[in-house]
Amino acid sequence: MGQNVYNIYLTFPSDVKTADDKADIQKSIIRGETRGNFDEVLTTSESAIKYLFQQKRNEDGENDFSLDRVFLMVSNMVKGKVGFIPAITEKYNNFNEYTTHLDVLKHQMDKFYQEYFDEPITPKFSSDKILEEIDCGDDLDNTDQIGENIIKLCRRIVKYKETLQKEVQKDIKIKLYIDTTGGLRNAAMIFLIIGRIMSYLDIEVADVLYTSRSRGGSDKFGECTVNSIKDIYDLLDLISGFEEFLMFGSAKKLNDYYKPVDLSSQPSLSKDSLDDVLKGMEQFADAINISRRGDFENALRQLSQCLSKIDSEELTGSSFNHSLIRLLGEPIKKTYTPLVNESKDALSYVEWCLERDYIQQALTLFKECVPQFLVDNGIVIVDEEEFKLYLKKKDVDRDLRIIRRALNMWNKSQKPKILESESIGIDGLINWVKTEKLTSIKPDKSRNIYSTIDYVFNEISQQLISKFEGYINRRKNKLYSKLHHFVNKYIVDICELLSTIDEGNFDLEIRNKHIEEFFVRKNKELEDSLLHEIISCGFIPKLEKTSSIYQVISLTTEITKDPNSIQNINTLDSLIKEEFFNKNKAGFNRYNSNVVQLREVLETFDVRFLQSAFYNFLKSQIKYKSLFEDCFNVPDMFRYDFKKGLIEASGELYNMVPNVPGVTIVKQQKVSMPLVLKMLCYYFEIKKSRNDSNHARLEGSSQFKTANDIKEAMMECISLIRSLTKSV
Repeated sequence: MGQNVYNIYLTFPSDVKTADDKADIQKSIIRGETRGNFDEVLTTSESAIKYLFQQKRNEDGENDFSLDRVFLMVSNMVKGKVGFIPAITEKYNNFNEYTTHLDVLKHQMDKFYQEYFDEPITPKFSSDKILEEIDCGDDLDNTDQIGENIIKLCRRIVKYKETLQKEVQKDIKIKLYIDTTGGLRNAAMIFLIIGRIMSYLDIEVADVLYTSRSRGGSDKFGECTVNSIKDIYDLLDLISGFEEFLMFGSAKKLNDYYKPVDLSSQPSLSKDSLDDVLKGMEQFADAINISRRGDFENALRQLSQCLSKIDSEELTGSSFNHSLIRLLGEPIKKTYTPLVNESKDALSYVEWCLERDYIQQALTLFKECVPQFLVDNGIVIVDEEEFKLYLKKKDVDRDLRIIRRALNMWNKSQKPKILESESIGIDGLINWVKTEKLTSIKPDKSRNIYSTIDYVFNEISQQLISKFEGYINRRKNKLYSKLHHFVNKYIVDICELLSTIDEGNFDLEIRNKHIEEFFVRKNKELEDSLLHEIISCGFIPKLEKTSSIYQVISLTTEITKDPNSIQNINTLDSLIKEEFFNKNKAGFNRYNSNVVQLREVLETFDVRFLQSAFYNFLKSQIKYKSLFEDCFNVPDMFRYDFKKGLIEASGELYNMVPNVPGVTIVKQQKVSMPLVLKMLCYYFEIKKSRNDSNHARLEGSSQFKTANDIKEAMMECISLIRSLTKSV
């Protein structure tokens, strides 16, 4: 088995029909058959197999052509007996009353294998080495059964290929020939599905055959005409190719379809026009893959022109192929041509990619298009000369910092005399560098603004991040102060309660009832106040059982009800516990204790003293961060409610707008300023996603982790940009 190409055949065997007088078998002849009496067939299934052998051996010159495996989808009827009467079996002595429809096909093909060719074909058709039967039943309406049959056959073919692969230990090619004539009414549809599955599994569908049979006259002979319908089958590739291009901008299937097509046989189809269309599609697909905006735009224009040319070309005759291209090209024209219109902008290309889930391509175009779009539309205004001077000065300042740091470290360690002898000090050196470097700066007027636009947006990004962090930290500190105010009031109310109870001389039961009612009300009030303040400041509440503030509230409740519960302070966060110890260190010193030994210390202290110390600690001495930093999260920049923040910050948010020399971010109305900030935050976060993807980072830096997250973020950012464009 040293061959590289293996031929397999697939068919539904047809049944044998007797003549009207029941005394003979209905026969047909194959048109074009000339040798011997092998043009006579007893089953329609014979026709396609004989035609295939004759075509390959006699016309195509493949003298060694044979079928390495034949798969028969056998119905219950075909497995059953024909019901030959003695008059027939006497005439055909190879058959008897027990002969099945399948037996007749095997006999006819064995005879053909043995006698038709100069050298008999081995092994014979009915051999187990060649023939493989798959039972398929007779239930035409059972879709589950049909599905099982499809899967069963596909697995048998795949298993055959895998077995061959192991035997020959090299790459092989499987060619599949399909006869769609016989079998169940839905046989052609079943074989269509199987053919597509096989193509997907890298098994070539070499030909698809169909036999038409005309009724005979009084001699009972009809005529079988075998047709190759592979070109019709391949139309599925053509349709699929157009669909692929329409949905994804890929031209691979179309190019694969047209490469083997001989266009000279279709004089009405202009080869130049078709070539231009295919070339235009291929160029567009290439532009999509490399995500180069200029190529994208040029390919769009060329494709639009080519489709219009095909549409306007006059037909000189009947050309199904040409007409089909016109028909299939209409949705493409409707989808792609509008992108060429002058009214469309660069963001339209990004939106087009997003609609088709070309996330990587959309990311690349987005990163490149958005800065230019913002500049072109006056949202960001750049004075190139001033900006370049700023960059130069920034570089100089950086160099000066390095020089100053290095010289200071040198002087501290070496105390060199050379600087004094040459009258060169640190300040003199720095001034000299400033003078020499800054006076030599001359803006390069030959450079286009878009050559520096990345630097512009890098500076905007750095300032925006820095200003946002500063703004958030200021908001945090204000929030900490407000939250602590609520806790302080809470403790004051507790102390007042205890004072009232002690003065009233309540019995224990009444005292506990008062305390319980108090905490039910006060704890709820405190939690609600904290929650409301956190949300009002634009942060995300995280008041969970494990939060420090929640533990403190719980402990405060416990020690108010029972001062002996003060020992449970050991369950608090270690930072809070340590801080409590340090703030009361003078009282603990006589025990030579530390925070680790706090449990033992607490057991020896007066619980009333410790209770009071803890109240005072919460009221005035605890660090805000220790108590509150784990009870809320800061939203990501792009998720921050800038509109709400602007109102509550009384204009402070305007200070977040980056202030880069030579760059002006349009001062818009108050209603629009939050959109500017949010849009910029989205853009810079999406840019991180693009960098993560381009550099194949193991761990992404962007908050957008999934393709859908990235897609939604880009759509949101584009929506913000379009809103801003309208208001400029």
